[in-house]
Amino acid sequence: MKNWAFGLALISVLSCNNTDLIHLKGRTMGTTYNIKFKKSDKSTREIQDAIDQKLADINNVMSTYIENSELSRINQSLPSQRLSISSELFAVLQMSKTIFEKSDGAFDITVGPLVNLWGFGPQKKIGAPSDKEVLETLKYVGMNKLEINENFLIKNHPKLYIDLSAIAKGYGVDQVANVLHKQFDINDFMIEIGGEMSLRGFNNNRKWKIAIEKPSTINRDLQRILEISDIAIATSGSYRNFFKYKDKTYSHTINPHSGYPVKHKLVSVTVLDTHSCMKADAWATALSVLGPDQGFELATKLGIAAYFLYESAGQIVSSQTPAFSNAIQ
Repeated sequence: MKNWAFGLALISVLSCNNTDLIHLKGRTMGTTYNIKFKKSDKSTREIQDAIDQKLADINNVMSTYIENSELSRINQSLPSQRLSISSELFAVLQMSKTIFEKSDGAFDITVGPLVNLWGFGPQKKIGAPSDKEVLETLKYVGMNKLEINENFLIKNHPKLYIDLSAIAKGYGVDQVANVLHKQFDINDFMIEIGGEMSLRGFNNNRKWKIAIEKPSTINRDLQRILEISDIAIATSGSYRNFFKYKDKTYSHTINPHSGYPVKHKLVSVTVLDTHSCMKADAWATALSVLGPDQGFELATKLGIAAYFLYESAGQIVSSQTPAFSNAIQ
């Protein structure tokens, strides 16, 4: 799975030396994970083994890079076949469908062929595709071409391709949180996979400190520091992944409706959710497609806690929904 978005940094460990924290590191989903939790009487090796096994299980279901994963077998299947699916895959597909519908298609797990067409996939390319290529690819993009049931799914186009990169990291964070909380009774932790996070309990009797990055292609500076807990957080940003061709700049964020990179001025959007990092992960992508105006309007209407950074008159300005203001109080 690709690491599409990164915009968060944990800074609490930079500002305090908490010797009561265990720090685990590893790799998963084409990116890295960092996990911190309060020392317990459980074996650290046992905890990390359980986490690594859970993440390996998720990859074996949802990776597009593992040839025999459940998702890869679905992508390689013929159309109109009734394909059995696991409960894990159904949970992610169902959430994807819900946000696809609520965002009017801005979040779409079948957009991968367009991402690849524009050169943001595994195989890089020079230049922009032709209008004809975009129109041809649009014929097999859209979650409306996918029938989902609790036990099976049906693809309605032979070239329909599912990529869960914009939601799977969040799902992974949620599952690791379940391992720590339910399996090992650990209630104070920070989990980060490729920039998506879940924060529970406290760090040295204080809420966790998280920094939202200042959008920059040169330096890694801090835009804002949040002190939060018992919440999931995800950021989608376009300021590091783009290309220039013939004096035009093309964002890696593709509008599934038009087939073209978005042209609005949004550079970063951060979403908080008290229940699910998977949900926050997907909404961050959806709002980054919609942009600072339409995205802000929809997030406000649906009560989504979202923080937008966008360009205006040559400056980076911010806006936050009422739900975001309430969440950080």
